[in-house]
This record gives sequence, C-alpha cells and structure tokens, in this order.
Amino acid sequence: MNGQVTGIVIDTILVHDGLTEGLEDLEGYTTYRFYAECENSDDKVIAAFGDNESPLFISTEGDFYNSPFGGLVGADQNPALFAFFPAAAYDSYVTIGLTEAVGAGEGYIQTIESAINPWGGNFESGQDLLIDDITGGAWFVFPQGSNSTAYDENRVLLAQITANNSIHLQVNTVCLIHGEYDQVQIETLQASTELGASFGCTDPGSSNYDAQAIVNSHDCIPEECSLETEITNLVQSNCDSEFHVELTISSNSQFDYTSDSLIFSDASNFEPFYPTTLEWTSDFDGDGDIDVRDFNIFIPNWGQSFDEVSPYDSNGDGEASAYDLLDFLLLYGQSQNIVPANIILEGLLSGTYSLDAIDESGCIATLSFRVDEYLLEGDINGDNAISVIDLLEILSDFGCVTQPCSGDISGDGVTGTNDLLLILSAFGTECLQ
Repeated sequence: MNGQVTGIVIDTILVHDGLTEGLEDLEGYTTYRFYAECENSDDKVIAAFGDNESPLFISTEGDFYNSPFGGLVGADQNPALFAFFPAAAYDSYVTIGLTEAVGAGEGYIQTIESAINPWGGNFESGQDLLIDDITGGAWFVFPQGSNSTAYDENRVLLAQITANNSIHLQVNTVCLIHGEYDQVQIETLQASTELGASFGCTDPGSSNYDAQAIVNSHDCIPEECSLETEITNLVQSNCDSEFHVELTISSNSQFDYTSDSLIFSDASNFEPFYPTTLEWTSDFDGDGDIDVRDFNIFIPNWGQSFDEVSPYDSNGDGEASAYDLLDFLLLYGQSQNIVPANIILEGLLSGTYSLDAIDESGCIATLSFRVDEYLLEGDINGDNAISVIDLLEILSDFGCVTQPCSGDISGDGVTGTNDLLLILSAFGTECLQ
C-alpha cells in the first residue's frame, strides 16, 4: 500500500529574545510547529488520538504559553488581534492544518474526550496535554475538509507549541492514503525539540522501565499487576463446521481486551448487559467499549453513502452524517466490560484461543480457552437433534452383529442395549443454531 505518514517534521517559528515590542513576556520561549510528514500530496491526516494503549502527549519540563486571546485549536486563532496583541500569534494550540478561522472548503477542528479526562481544558490551563485514559480522546476534522490534505509540501500541521523548555510529542495519526476512506493507516509518531531524546517508561518501579529513556512515554506497567481474571463459564455448540461460543469472564476490575487469535468484528457480539436505555451501537471493533478506537473506524466513513445497511448509518438514511455522529457521541465512553463480562463469539473453528485482558494501568492478564469438535452422539440421521427418528433407526437395527451396524453409536461393534441407552439418555437433545 503506497502512501503513509512517515514521521514528524519540526519547524522553529521564532526564538523569543525579548527584544520585539509586545513580546517581552515571551523572552526565553521558543515557538515550534509540528507537522505530520506524508508520502503523497493527496494523503489526508484526519485525526490525532490517544488512549491507555497508545497514549498521546505534548509535554515540557518548563511552561507552555497559552494566550488569553487564542484557543485550544488552530481555528480559534484570530489574526486580526495580532497587531494589538502580538503574543497571541504564538499561542499554543492543536490543529489539523489550520492556523486561523475556517476558510472555504476547510473543516473546523473538532475534539472528543472522555468524562474522566478533560484533556483540552487541562492543556489550556497550562498542563501537559495527555490522553491516556481507557476511553481516549482526539482532535479531528471530517475527511472532506481540505486542511487535512498534505498538498505539495507533503505534510499536515498538527500543533503549534510555545514553551520555555524542550517539547516532547507523541501522537497517533489517522491517515487516509490518497484520500481514500477505505485505505486507513494509523501510525504512532514521536518527536522532541531536545536532540537525542529517547522515549520510554521512566518509572523504576515499573516492569517495562527503560533506564535509557529521557522522555516518559506514559505507558508504564506496574511491577506487580492486581488484575485477576478467569473464564467462569464457557458454552459452545456446533451444528456445521463453525462454533458458537459463549463465555463469561470474571475480574476484580474493569478491563479492555485484545487478541492475536480472535478477530473482533461483526462476527462477534456481546450480551446487552450494560445498564443503558440506548441501543448498543457504534462498537465497531467489537471490544465491548465505545471509545476512540471505534471513532477511528467511524470517522473515515463520514459523508459516505450506503446502498445497503451499514453500521456507520445508525439512523438508516443511507449515509454517515451528523445524526450518526450524535448517536456515537451519546454512547461514547460507555462499556460493556463490567464484571462479569459475557461474550458471544460466532464462527470459530476448533482450536485454542486466547484473550489478553488489559486494565487502565496497563496490566495484562491472558485467558485461554479451547474449542473442541463437538459431535452430537446418537444423531444418526444428521439433523442436529436426537429424536424419534434416531430411536427408530436403533430399534430397526437392534441386534446387528455384522459390521457395519448403522445403529452402533457406542462403537462396540454391535447395535444393542448400550446404543439404546445412549439414545434414551440424550433423547430430545439438539444442537443450537
């Protein structure tokens, strides 16, 4: 697949020396712009996101400059004020391609955040920008906005930051390769204004501590994890060659999960046990949470028309529009992964599967289960049920001692009392479709 985000480009806009009229208060600060570098001029970078699995952060050991005449996103900047308040031109903000108000064909920069992590307000108040909660957050633009396009310089502006010390950035980008909604690339990028700065866990008490790291990557995992999980119930059925599996996971805390051996898609679903009156939609990756990962799946489809039923068209009007986004936002941050978690998986073949349960601190607990070939013993006619038809087959073949005996379900070489007892003990059993 050609086309992708390849890295972060940092431009130094101004080193503030305190000699410029109106900028005296910025002495010792430097203003930088951070760009996502793309491979093609028609690539689109439509979002920057973070969560507990892939944190996003913009940090400094010093102070950020946040102008009272600016705002969180690039579209909040007003160049008309710069002549009166020169420092406002160097406000710190995040963006997708915009450095001022939206123009013709451009899209406004939207933000999304969970109730427990108001990252935008935190950043505006001078704190590091950090998105590392289990629901996650993002800033984004709809794909139709021209400001998401890389154009001739093959890059898209993600942030302008002014600070009086080194700035470190880790960001996860959502890129539409060649602008195509069905060619999505997600890439984690790191950059620092400090030459040679390495990223990693800087907490010596964590299991993934990196003694060489200078910049905290906010992905530290406690040395001793408290997450405990077990599969307390597993029911499987097989009528054809694929399996329907129901399992219950008990845990001492809320968790998310991932798996290398299971693909969570429309083929997997969940018992509706989350206490909500809203229809459970928008869990596009099937992990039991409606979070920023689902948002990354939904947003490339914005504005697309659908001839058939689509999960992205929740109101059924034939396109992914503002109504569907509203439905998504109403459920954003909700989770079905409460304790215990009941999971239904469809279409599994026989074999061993594993799930990695992950709590908000990054602790991982691996659960494994096996799906075995399931034969409905005594289903002589193959209709997935032990019925009177099978009983009659036993009775008609009763006494057979010359192999093969069609009623020999016990495998002892004859059709006799053992076979009759097996049929009677399982009579009425059927394989659930």
